Amino acid sequence: MLCWRCTPHHILVNLVKMKVQAFLLNKEKNFNSLLEEFEKCFERGEELTPFIEHKIDTGNHLPVAVTPYRLSPARQEILKKEIDVLLAAGVIEECDSPYATPVVLVPKPNSEFRLCVDYRKLNAVTRPDPYPLPRMNDLFQNAKQTANIATIDLKSGYHQVPLYPPTKTKLHLCANLESTDFQECLLD
Repeated sequence: MLCWRCTPHHILVNLVKMKVQAFLLNKEKNFNSLLEEFEKCFERGEELTPFIEHKIDTGNHLPVAVTPYRLSPARQEILKKEIDVLLAAGVIEECDSPYATPVVLVPKPNSEFRLCVDYRKLNAVTRPDPYPLPRMNDLFQNAKQTANIATIDLKSGYHQVPLYPPTKTKLHLCANLESTDFQECLLD
């Protein structure tokens, strides 16, 4: 057994590093075995969640229609491709709706673009959801007592939540190309 008072500092530091590395390696093995055991939970399913439908309650408010934003010809081409991908995947469909919400192409760090929809005007007439979100301070306080924290991000997560049928026309997106309607939520 080593005496920490008699052992040179660099040897103690190396021992601690080795212990930490062994601890982390063991944690990684345990985590990987959990992922393997429950791999079905992490598969990309084509079906939507059966547990909830997204509803947008605007009460008796008149439909919100916003003029599409102008796009350069290059961005119009990018938008056309994005819309074609979403149409082919069944995420959106062509429709006729009194609602119209403009799309925005937001640059990603890798020089690609993310198609977003500017729902600010629709949000302004939507009744708030009564579900109380937890306070961030409470979450951070509880996290201090946690040994491990993981973040799991769903790829196109909102595309996995079905829409309540009367809500579909409220999410009508518009662009200078063509009008389409979302089948599932796109709230990027």
